[in-house]
Amino acid sequence: MEPSFLVVVGIALLLLSAMIGVRMAAGGAPRRRIAVVIGELWLVLIIWTAVFRVIGVTIGAPVGEGGLGELRNLGSRLASLTGAARMGIAAGVLVSVALVAHFMWCLRRHMCGGIQPPGEE
Repeated sequence: MEPSFLVVVGIALLLLSAMIGVRMAAGGAPRRRIAVVIGELWLVLIIWTAVFRVIGVTIGAPVGEGGLGELRNLGSRLASLTGAARMGIAAGVLVSVALVAHFMWCLRRHMCGGIQPPGEE
């Protein structure tokens, strides 16, 4: 992945982390819980980056093809991998999907209540 893309994603996640933190704090969530939810968001980013980097290194980039050509040949390039490499990639994708589902469940659970006025619980 290009460093400029990662910088843009990092800035977007910083802003998203701030919004989540402010919203959860307004709902009365403890700081530790807020830190865990934001940490999980960043963990998902790190795992996705690692999985996509491994996929990119493992299958390689097609030579002389544009985005549509690369997408068209992705299935055949993934099929040419060894069984262990396919299992590793599948495990990484499953772990990242499970983390996203857990993150969304935690976020919904912590933010589904209304915002509490200060001093009122």
